[in-house]
Formats: sequence, C-alpha cells, structure tokens
Amino acid sequence: MYGALLAGPLIIAAALWYALGTRLVIPALTGPAGYPLYALCAGGFAFGVLWRSRIPARAPGESPDAFWRANLPRVFALYALLEGVAVLGAVIAVLGGQQFTALAVTLVYLGIMLTFSPGRLAGE
Repeated sequence: MYGALLAGPLIIAAALWYALGTRLVIPALTGPAGYPLYALCAGGFAFGVLWRSRIPARAPGESPDAFWRANLPRVFALYALLEGVAVLGAVIAVLGGQQFTALAVTLVYLGIMLTFSPGRLAGE
C-alpha cells in the first residue's frame, strides 16, 4: 500500500505531462494567479509535517502490532493529506504548463513520504 501511495502522484503527473506535453491548458494558472494554489500546496505539506508530531513514537516495550492498532488512523490521515496535496499541486502545475514545478512538487512529496515511511514511524 505504501508503494502505491508513493507512485500515485508520480503516475498522475507523468501521465498528464505525457498527454499534454508543453501545451498550456489553463492560462490563468500561470504567473501570479497560480501562486495562491502553490501556497495552498506548501501549506498542506507544512501541515502534514506538523501532523506527524501527533503520531507518538513507539514505546520501548510496545509491539509493532499494538503501535499500528493505536496509530493507523492518524497515519492514514497523514498519508491521505500528503498525497492529496501532491496530486493537487502536480495537476495544477501541469495544467498551467509548468512541468518542472510539477516535478518539484512530486519530489517534495517523495522526500516527505520517505521521511515518514511506515518503518520510521514505528521506530523499526
């Protein structure tokens, strides 16, 4: 499941990039009009990083099963938030003709998701 979460935004952005090429689909997304949308994405990533602090570290004597039973809803919420923000940012960037911005958004997403991998969250 974690691999699918990692691949989802990348596949969506790559498919759009391939289908559209460098065509500008929505001209209104270029320049200053697109900045609030990118700020929304940056805010979503920042909120995700802050949300991570709501997931406690695994206690020394706690089993991995007990940890995941207690924290799985929080982890799913974190992953859903991060993936949603990444897909939104990548789609907006590709539709606005800014392919390298879409690449940057997906790379930031990958970096955050690799930092918050299941093994790291469970302290393994």
